[in-house]
Amino acid sequence: MKIRKRELILLSSWLIIIAAVFGDYLIRSTHRKLTELDDEISLTQEKLSRISGIAKQADVINAEYDKVALNFREIKDSDSMLQEISVIAKKLNILNVNVKPGKPKDEGLFKSYSIKIEIQDEMPVLARFLFTLTEELKSIGVERFQVNAKTKGELPKATLQVSAVVFKE
Repeated sequence: MKIRKRELILLSSWLIIIAAVFGDYLIRSTHRKLTELDDEISLTQEKLSRISGIAKQADVINAEYDKVALNFREIKDSDSMLQEISVIAKKLNILNVNVKPGKPKDEGLFKSYSIKIEIQDEMPVLARFLFTLTEELKSIGVERFQVNAKTKGELPKATLQVSAVVFKE
């Protein structure tokens, strides 16, 4: 059985058409997979850029936290807190200082103290003490400040009620 030239051309044409259809299918499926991969890569890059932005913000936030926490970590307990208050009073040449600590409250990561401070001195010195106390000891907040003077010639007596925070180790 001899294959004629015409049948050979027809068979070749069919093989070429089948190969073209199969090749087109392979190319389209490969193109679809590559497009899906490209979309996935784009989404992953967007996620990565968002995560990178968050990581940069986290670094800035952690650096600021470390700066703030450094001031708080210098004071380890109520005794060191009271010593720091006394040091500030001595630095400002305040002689009549009475410091009365309260009971500590356990707040989880830190302990809070209520401290009563009584000072008798001139008003500018009292103001300087109050400013220095809150600026140097970032863990102290003034809750109440009261000034009394019984007679005209007497130095004013100030009573401060402060709350102090000491971080646990």
